[in-house]
Amino acid sequence: MPEDIAFSRGGNSDSAKRTSRIEIPCTEDFRDKVAGLAAMYGLSVAEYSRNVLERTVLGDLHIARRVIPMCPLRPSEESGQ
Repeated sequence: MPEDIAFSRGGNSDSAKRTSRIEIPCTEDFRDKVAGLAAMYGLSVAEYSRNVLERTVLGDLHIARRVIPMCPLRPSEESGQ
């Protein structure tokens, strides 16, 4: 059994079912570095990577929503017509 499968549901994640995948090509050296960090936190590579991506993406979304003003989809929405 591959290592990532054995630890894919390490108990540190929420209960949401994950059915979609993101595959990211990288060097073996980079993957080894990610695996080392994951091991330091007691997580699988997939779980660690997901946590890092979630923090980054959700943080960026939060900032974007605060910085970029909400614009009406159509001019008629702004005038109430």
